[in-house]
Amino acid sequence: MGQGYRLGARLQIKSELGFFNKVVYFKWKAYGAGQFAYLAVQIKYDPLSNDGTPAVQGVDLGTFSVANTFGGSVLIQDNVWYYTRLVPVSGSDTYQVITATGNYNNMGGTTISTTNAQVYTKAGYIALRVSDNYASTAAYAILGECKIAPN
Repeated sequence: MGQGYRLGARLQIKSELGFFNKVVYFKWKAYGAGQFAYLAVQIKYDPLSNDGTPAVQGVDLGTFSVANTFGGSVLIQDNVWYYTRLVPVSGSDTYQVITATGNYNNMGGTTISTTNAQVYTKAGYIALRVSDNYASTAAYAILGECKIAPN
């Protein structure tokens, strides 16, 4: 939940996840209570580092927002599940990041965002950051699942 007006929070997995040459799946949703909130799907290298734009000690895998867009974010809806999949690009530090609705894009979901991200680590913490949340503590994010699979 947000900490206050325009003061968000980061939700992240508890333990470091090794994902080198693996496909990472995670399901998430956000709620801005009908007001603007900015979200970033992340991999954090250091779970205790502060957040910023761009990410500090991590990488933003995609930016999203509810109510309206900002800075190239993808507009999403309150309280709808989104499915993000990270697929390693062979021979590089690049991952293709695909976010879909309804299910993961390779399982019948509808793609809403595709981008590439440089990930300079073999392990990290999957996270979802809510920030600039105008609904104060009524804004929140949920990380519903996180799983890894062979590439």
